[in-house]
Amino acid sequence: MGGAAAARWIQRLSAARISTEALQRGQSRVIDASLTLIRERAKLKGELLRAMGSVKASASLLGVPLGHNSSFLQGPAFAPPRIREAIWCGSTNSSTEEGKELNDPRVLTDVGDVPIQEIRDCGVEDDRLMHVISESVKTVMEEDPLRPLVLGGDHSISYPVVRAVSEKLGGPVDILHLDAHPDIYDCFEGNTYSHASSFARIMEGGYARRLLQVGLRSITKEGREQGKRFGVEQYEMRTFSKDREKLENLKLGEGVKGVYVSVDVDCLDPAFAPGVSHIEPGGLSFRDVLNILQNLQGDVVAADVVEFNPQRDTVDGMTAMVAAKLVRELSAKISKKHLRAEQLAMGSTGGDRAILPTVLLFRRPDGAFSAALRERYRILDFRASGETLPAFLAAAAAEPEPPRAAIVVGGGSVLIDVSFLDAVPSLRCVVSTGAGVDHIDLAECARRGIAVGNSGEVYSTDVADYAVGLLIDVLRQVSVAERYVRRGSWPVLGDYPLGSKLGGKRVGIIGLGNIGSRIAKRLEAFGCVIHYNSRKPKDSVSYKYFPNVHNLAAESDILIVACALTKATWHIVNKDVLDALGKDGVIINVGRGAHVDEAELLVALKEGKIAGAGLDVYEHEPKVPAELFSMDNVVLSAHAAVFTEESRSDLWAYTIGNLEAFFSGQPLLSPVHADSLG
Repeated sequence: MGGAAAARWIQRLSAARISTEALQRGQSRVIDASLTLIRERAKLKGELLRAMGSVKASASLLGVPLGHNSSFLQGPAFAPPRIREAIWCGSTNSSTEEGKELNDPRVLTDVGDVPIQEIRDCGVEDDRLMHVISESVKTVMEEDPLRPLVLGGDHSISYPVVRAVSEKLGGPVDILHLDAHPDIYDCFEGNTYSHASSFARIMEGGYARRLLQVGLRSITKEGREQGKRFGVEQYEMRTFSKDREKLENLKLGEGVKGVYVSVDVDCLDPAFAPGVSHIEPGGLSFRDVLNILQNLQGDVVAADVVEFNPQRDTVDGMTAMVAAKLVRELSAKISKKHLRAEQLAMGSTGGDRAILPTVLLFRRPDGAFSAALRERYRILDFRASGETLPAFLAAAAAEPEPPRAAIVVGGGSVLIDVSFLDAVPSLRCVVSTGAGVDHIDLAECARRGIAVGNSGEVYSTDVADYAVGLLIDVLRQVSVAERYVRRGSWPVLGDYPLGSKLGGKRVGIIGLGNIGSRIAKRLEAFGCVIHYNSRKPKDSVSYKYFPNVHNLAAESDILIVACALTKATWHIVNKDVLDALGKDGVIINVGRGAHVDEAELLVALKEGKIAGAGLDVYEHEPKVPAELFSMDNVVLSAHAAVFTEESRSDLWAYTIGNLEAFFSGQPLLSPVHADSLG
């Protein structure tokens, strides 16, 4: 619920016999009016900036005066106007430390506040309120070049804001979160939207790839466990002196849609910011925070400043000025002008462009990706060379600047094995454009000190969606029923036979990694019972674990293959597993074709030992056994689960991000090790 007041308001309306439909229509009118005002203000500011020209990004203030999700005091609801007042109070000039002028709309604009209290007064619950906040942020982002700089409010606002930014940009971001508390508790004090649970919602939703939490000094066991669950990089104040150099030289946002910065004012020691609800001594100095922000390398696409509580501030508004200063410096970080064309062709310090690193390319890129690669690297393209592989590698090794990195297609025909590596001894990085790395000798790469990266989680969501689609198609016979209608059989032969429901089915997932866990999450929503097999049990899930696939199949109605292909998982689904699955069982394969013994699968399907299959991969691609073509209980697709327009674009960015990390001496965005598979 959106608070006790909203609940009482709904009770009074019910007592007055106001229908739910009438209430919802009234709420919608208020919400529409609120969004319209923000939309029109954003449109006006966007038109002004576009007319001025040369603006790539401008920070745009959006106030979200929400305080009711705080577990202690609700004063942050009054913060946005106090911060604005401090920004323009005249006690200091309007320049940022790097010399940008806040009076210049190309640096900072303002689109007003989301009228949170007015919306809540209409009885709008938090689910819908969070949606309104997200839509408000998206409305601002629709007006290029505006980028949201959000004024809280308590920290619960970060969830809908980050969600909106990620959805609008089409992928996850990296988050730099400065705070005394991790705010990653699962459901703090029973409130899903608690200010102490915002980052749990963000990570659950897949809206962030990396989350760095800096300044922590009040963290419970659950906070640390949740951090481990989501792979959060938590930096506590007790080790700040050791971590300082790293934190003041952060490089984020490569391979994702950019960087989001969330600053909880209580990250600062109370000596610098007393106006907060939760006073936690031992925090960061203000200069510590500025050093971290100003030295941050990455494209900051949005930010928030939250948890300033004016009701606890000093008489002279000390914390308001601190919050205003944070806004000032974040505006400088967000705002950007377009570089002149001649600057783009030069190095960052002028003069001749540096010699580009040499990279081997073993896949056919599209035009945009090819251009982006060639802007950064000297590309030696195997496909374009027309040479045999040995001749191509010998020529590459003889180059004055021999290649140090290679891009290879996932599951491709080029094997990165001992002979390949011997031919190009200069190679120190291999980036695969697929999640699978069965074409790369990981042990040999590790022995030679060669870093290996893959596509990470770029494909995970799309493959999970596709797996569920295949499953529904097989069970409900969507494709075969479509063909039945298209042939004109319906009016002649009557209704097509009924399929089987998905809800309540026992689903066994082989491989509960990035893809498998997303499949599980989706099928849970259908009411399925999830079991799984992996190299070892996962502490982060409650699903039943089976150490071997035979027993998993025996306890499942559906078997979904989503693991990496290794020697241990080759033909992991064999005759014994298919027999255990049984005559009513269905198998879905979105892993690799060689996970399934194809000959035994054909026998099981022809003899009715299993009920059906959904196959996106095959053992000898692109060859597909002809016997499958006539089977109405089998759905076939051409290894397409990974491909969408969005995933292709994300893959190119991620591939370049991995290369840039390697050439700058940083860890790869998605490193792969032999012991991390399965």
